[in-house]
Amino acid sequence: MGAYGQRIRSLRRERNFTQLRIAAITGMPNYTLSLIEHDKRMPTAVEIDKLARALGVTPNDILWPIDSSIPA
Repeated sequence: MGAYGQRIRSLRRERNFTQLRIAAITGMPNYTLSLIEHDKRMPTAVEIDKLARALGVTPNDILWPIDSSIPA
């Protein structure tokens, strides 16, 4: 799997959002977000788009972060 979950979790924490808040914004079940953040489930393209919008970033920021402070 990839490190998408770590990147999503890092972006979420930088914005002081809880998993429950992101789940509510995206309409995704909280357990799905938890699985994604722990890299136990690959996010779909639709989920990446929803998460990017909720976090105020582009899908590319999740898939290929430039900022070295976000875990690769």
